[in-house]
Amino acid sequence: MILSAHQPAFIPWLGYLHRIMLADKFVILDNVQFEKNSYTNRNRIMGPNGPMWITIPVSLKGHTDSTIKDIQIPNSNWRKKVSKSIYQSYIKSPFLKDHWAFFENVFEREWKSLVEINQEILHYLLAAFEIETPIYLQSELETIGKKQDLIISLCEYFSADQFIFGPNGKSYIEKKLFSEKEIIPSFHYYNSQPYPQRGKEFLPNLAAIDLLFNLPKEQLKGALISGGIIEK
Repeated sequence: MILSAHQPAFIPWLGYLHRIMLADKFVILDNVQFEKNSYTNRNRIMGPNGPMWITIPVSLKGHTDSTIKDIQIPNSNWRKKVSKSIYQSYIKSPFLKDHWAFFENVFEREWKSLVEINQEILHYLLAAFEIETPIYLQSELETIGKKQDLIISLCEYFSADQFIFGPNGKSYIEKKLFSEKEIIPSFHYYNSQPYPQRGKEFLPNLAAIDLLFNLPKEQLKGALISGGIIEK
C-alpha cells in the first residue's frame, strides 16, 4: 500500500494533486508546526500583469507553540480581496464559469480555521481532477514522532509498505530506518507541462486553478499526469 502526506496547502499546485493521485491513501499533516510564508496559507496565480500572490491572513500570535490545525483566520476583508483577484485574473479564461460558483461561495463564507477552508477547496479540486484517493487528517490519527519518525508511524498505522516523499526527502531521511521497517521510500518530482495560459511565456507550478480555468474537464486529468515522475 502506497502512502503519502503533506501539510495543508491553500489552492495547492498541480504537483500536490499529482502526489495524492499516486498514493493509495494521503494524510494532511495538520498536527505539525505552522511555517510562516509557506504555501499553507498562500499561493501564486497568473494575474493580469504576471504572477501574483493570493494570501489568507492568519493570526500568528503564539504560532510557534501551535500546530497548523490551531491556526485561526482573523475576521477581515481578505475574502473579498482574494475573490476579486482570482476573478479579475481569470475572467477571460474559457472555463472559469464552470467552477466559479464554488469558489464564489467559498469566499462568501466566514472561516475561522485555516485547515477547514483548505480542505474544502482541496476536495473540490480532487473531484474536478477525478482523484479518488482517500484523505485523512493527521490530527484524527494515532501517530507519534516528528519528521521521518512521524512518517514511519503513519506507515505503520496504515500498514503501508511504500511512502512517497517530495524531492527534498532524499536529503534528510535515513534509508536504513525505512529498510528496517520494510518500507520503501520513493521520491516525487513534478514540473507542470505547458498548457494554454494567459501570458507571453508559460509559467509552471502555479496554483491548480490556473489549469482548472484554462482546460476543459475532460483534459484536466491527462494534463495533470503529464508532469510527474517517481524515483526509488
